[in-house]
Amino acid sequence: MASSESIVTLKLYRLHPMIEAYDRAETIVNLYIRQPKYAQRILRRPMRLLMVAALFVSVMLGTFLTPPVIAGTANQYFPQTGQTVSDPFLRYWRANGGLRIFGYPISPARYELDPGTGKALFIQWFERARFEQHLEWAGTGQEIQLSLLGRQFTQERQHQPEFQPIAPFASTADIRFFAETGHSLSVGFKQFWEQHGSLPNFGYPISEAFPAQDPINGQWYSVQYFERGRFEYHPYNSPDYQIELGLLGRQLIQTARPVAPEPRQTVKIYLIDPSVPFDVAHGTGLVPIEVQIAPTKRVLRAAIETLLSLPKNKRADSLINALEDSHLRVSDVTLANGKATIGLSGQFKVAGVCAEAYAIAQLRATARQFPTVKDVVVLVNGCRLPIGETSGCTNLS
Repeated sequence: MASSESIVTLKLYRLHPMIEAYDRAETIVNLYIRQPKYAQRILRRPMRLLMVAALFVSVMLGTFLTPPVIAGTANQYFPQTGQTVSDPFLRYWRANGGLRIFGYPISPARYELDPGTGKALFIQWFERARFEQHLEWAGTGQEIQLSLLGRQFTQERQHQPEFQPIAPFASTADIRFFAETGHSLSVGFKQFWEQHGSLPNFGYPISEAFPAQDPINGQWYSVQYFERGRFEYHPYNSPDYQIELGLLGRQLIQTARPVAPEPRQTVKIYLIDPSVPFDVAHGTGLVPIEVQIAPTKRVLRAAIETLLSLPKNKRADSLINALEDSHLRVSDVTLANGKATIGLSGQFKVAGVCAEAYAIAQLRATARQFPTVKDVVVLVNGCRLPIGETSGCTNLS
């Protein structure tokens, strides 16, 4: 650097806005000033120094304090924890409370063994939650679900009085009884629960509110546990942050059991688009949906089983599954000379004039995605679909 230049160094500090994560950070702003005499004048006049720094603060401080958010992007990097969140987890984080409800990400997205089922799940940890992806619920609005961290954290405390169910009572505007768990929710906690996501974000209450002591500062506050989290009432905070969510993610991440990603293969299942005229001859009205399954040599059977096991729920994309009211399982699948015979057993239940045609079209299209399948025959309890094609087959229930 030329000797005619001087440097004035400023340190800027900030406090994290969330009460549970006091986080002082600093950034250094170097002001390069061409003439040393000007630097000396600025240093002798602190107010002028602040005015010069304001230019830098106004441009840079917003970026420094908050993660970069770019509309329409599928990834967001959080320098506070050094983690990146991508869709669909990012989309859920943004739409359901963001930093206020979930906190910062504290792990990459990865596969872990679910402590309840022992199965591998695609997850990502946040300070206050763990996100799970359930591909079987894709399109229903429930593809991303929150782990039951509250239940996991308190599994050894169920014998304590505050976790015991209480006697039922009639709910009012100020207090509500949940028969599902035998616990109540009242006043501030009730209002927070209702205004910030209720059941999907927090689950049902699994304890009553009770006093707890902060091990760091010794202050007492009220807490209440829910299936997916912990509410804390901090009366010394500013009004907007008197109710906080406990950092269960940070407390439980040490229990995580990461595993290598399971190998997957993709198949298509076919659903009905009610907005398009249905024509089975031309294939209109049928929409393929890609799903991932465990690798198998019996891929045709697996695709049909996946179609039959779709959850019964209104899909966010408005597509229809005409088989959703049926209770069917695959008993046999054979393929000979390009002809696939799919044997199903159970209850075949459809409603509406076109529903049977829809269901058959879904099964046949799902089978015909494979190049070796040229023709498809569907049997339910030994009777060929459509109903009536086989003598004596009028009731497939």
